[in-house]
Amino acid sequence: MSSTTIILALVLLLSLYLAYGIADGLQRRWRQWQQRQRLTLVVSRVRRQQDMLKIWLRHPAGQALPSAKAGQHILLYGKDLKGQPLSRAYSLVQDSKRRHHYLLAVKAEPDGRMSQALFQTLKAGDHLHSSWPKGHFLLRTRWQQTLNKYLPKQWRPRCLRGRPLVLIGGGIGITPMLAMALQALRQQRPVMLCYQARTEKDLLWHRYLQRLPGLDYRPVLSQPHNDWPGAR
Repeated sequence: MSSTTIILALVLLLSLYLAYGIADGLQRRWRQWQQRQRLTLVVSRVRRQQDMLKIWLRHPAGQALPSAKAGQHILLYGKDLKGQPLSRAYSLVQDSKRRHHYLLAVKAEPDGRMSQALFQTLKAGDHLHSSWPKGHFLLRTRWQQTLNKYLPKQWRPRCLRGRPLVLIGGGIGITPMLAMALQALRQQRPVMLCYQARTEKDLLWHRYLQRLPGLDYRPVLSQPHNDWPGAR
């Protein structure tokens, strides 16, 4: 190999390294800019179930919301019942493909300043301020799922089929797991969701999960009634 070829190869490698550094730096600045932005959202629907609060949030003008990855959360900014400002993080529940609304599930903890304020006062039509979606608790996309986007179903070899996914959540911890399950099912991965709660009434989205195609749903109760047919 001639010295000219070696020099050209080194120049190429250095150029690639510099390009990667510039791209990474721009991406970091973009993320930092996102972290400083706030969204104004309108409450389109509220549902209370036991001590749980489900909140549907939309853009006031009906525009698409910033995209979110399965497992991410948003920070809600508000005030407690005494009027003191505060913020809390809540996981996004909906399929990450949907951008017309954000869905949150909030448990009204006895000493929860934000959760109690939301549970007692929130109603449809209210406006809330939030951050952009953030967080690194994500369902990683393997190269097989990326390649599957560009291959018709009948052309996908066995080696490109998604690996099975097992999700385990308890109580309000179901929120990021549901988003991950929806994303994995869309990628045609086998999904088992083990969901533990005290009683049947504490199982959020129980009927929905029972009917979700392709999901191996396994609810487990620690304080079931005598007629509970499932696992204990």
